[in-house]
Amino acid sequence: MDTRTTKSPSQDKMSKHILRRCSICKKFHASYRVPESGSRVKYLCLDCWKSIYGTPTPATKYEKSTKKDTLQDLEPTIIFSSKAEFYSRYRWDYDSGAIEAIVKIASVGIDTVIADIGAGTGILTHHFIDKVKNLYAIEPNEEMYQEAKKHLSSSCSIIKASAEATTLRDKSIDLILVAQAIHWFDPETARSEFLRIIKPGGWLAILKNYGTNDALNRAIEKLNTEQHRILPLCQAQSSHKQMLDFYFRGHNYQNLSFPFTIQQEWKQFIGSLISASYMPNPNHPKFPSLEKAAKNVFNEFSNSKYLTVAGETELVIGRLFLQD
Repeated sequence: MDTRTTKSPSQDKMSKHILRRCSICKKFHASYRVPESGSRVKYLCLDCWKSIYGTPTPATKYEKSTKKDTLQDLEPTIIFSSKAEFYSRYRWDYDSGAIEAIVKIASVGIDTVIADIGAGTGILTHHFIDKVKNLYAIEPNEEMYQEAKKHLSSSCSIIKASAEATTLRDKSIDLILVAQAIHWFDPETARSEFLRIIKPGGWLAILKNYGTNDALNRAIEKLNTEQHRILPLCQAQSSHKQMLDFYFRGHNYQNLSFPFTIQQEWKQFIGSLISASYMPNPNHPKFPSLEKAAKNVFNEFSNSKYLTVAGETELVIGRLFLQD
């Protein structure tokens, strides 16, 4: 467990007959207690604790409870807690052409009010710091939120809140940004919140990066096995088009692609892999196996020092409407 970012669990002894609902697998177990800010806590069963933090120390005990817990699905606020530093350092940035397209299409000016929802460590947010006076980064995960505070200037308001409850004022936002995070949102609640905070005629821009080298993609996909993964892959409950149609309610939106290439040394390549929620960190028992397999992929596709990654930033942008 990384004591720099995770508070010590409860020292209460284990009770075999008293159960809590694990925030990840949703099953009821005797569970570890993970304190959050204020009085809030999360609970993880032994298997899910190991998946995220590794083997507990002998001093780590189970949490007592007198009733079953009914916490909401808190997966995003848990599984990225140990990923924030890797995410900040190694996740791909978004192509500048996509940023320019947002500015042009949504007529972004100095007085435009922007909210980046699920902002993570601020990879997308920082592109807009010098473009507008009022910029918000909304992020629910404590560690990601702290990373964002390190890297975003004081001119950006960084708020620890969720897509479903942003804390922003009604009809206060001209443009909502979402990057690599929309699949974590509860669609119905998040869209209702977007409609609450957006000004009439306001915009929603959704961005995502993809690798476009099919051979490299297939090789990386082969790494996503039970042998290497620590969590199940995030399974989309609907297709990409269905998701877009849901948020835009069938109204016109533009779907644009912006190709890019990046050069990665081994450190950047393995770092980008382990920034994924389902991949093990270097202190995890499964990491040596992943590292060995990933090194083989890197050697196959690199010139021994650099691997050229071809990718594209997908931008989907349109206005948000209340009516269908």
